[in-house]
Amino acid sequence: MQGLSKTVAGARFERLSRLAERLTGQHLDSRKTFLAEVRLKPAMAMLGSETVDDLLERLEQGVSSNLVSYVADALTNGETWFFRERQALQTVIDHALKTEAGHTPRIWCTGAASGQESYSLAILSEEMRGEAGGIEILATDIGHRATRRAEAGIYTHFEIQKGLSAARMLAHFERVGDRNWQACERLRDRLAVRQHNLLDGPVRKEAFDIVLARHVLSDMSDRCRVTALQSLVRGLRPGGWLLTGAGEAIPGGHGLIRDGGLGPGFYRKQA
Repeated sequence: MQGLSKTVAGARFERLSRLAERLTGQHLDSRKTFLAEVRLKPAMAMLGSETVDDLLERLEQGVSSNLVSYVADALTNGETWFFRERQALQTVIDHALKTEAGHTPRIWCTGAASGQESYSLAILSEEMRGEAGGIEILATDIGHRATRRAEAGIYTHFEIQKGLSAARMLAHFERVGDRNWQACERLRDRLAVRQHNLLDGPVRKEAFDIVLARHVLSDMSDRCRVTALQSLVRGLRPGGWLLTGAGEAIPGGHGLIRDGGLGPGFYRKQA
């Protein structure tokens, strides 16, 4: 099978770039074609495609939503770890627990990948409020494999050690086999996990007090970044908060106010 670095050269790469933007919103970097080759192999195998040219032909003819999710797994950056930018996560939980009496705070984690961010929030919630928790957390990602992994909550020994202390690991995870760890049932029950594409709109309108979109928008094309941002804003309750990743910038307007009250990366939706 030809290497992707050759088959997507020139016009072929442009075709792949357009397809990636249409399906996932991602702006494909030509310098990462070898990585794309490795990641696209499952989709190629699923369709019985011998070359990227053949894969492109099949995808351009129309694809099922299931196949889109496999391509998305290949072309999106799913890098994540436990307690990434931990102060921002602590701020999210601190703020969520201050909501008015009788209201259950709702948090939407977009681009949740394999779920480490969402489980980190669940752990903080439990540590601060006990097993009662009192916070609803929805984790969504465009990828099929990513969301299935988040739902199962199973991580390798390497993944479980990345950002997670030994004390938290033993308190919230159980050994599975020789090399894996699984979030305990109590922790898994705190999360709802759904497959969702931000280009399709919000997962729920005006339902969330806080939306996390950390390192989600920066890899998108300008056009798709605006569409995805609109989906995020529409998912927020009036007065709710959007959290982006450290150092990320988002387009102005869209009913968002950059507000340092909660710290860097937080934007407030106008009430």
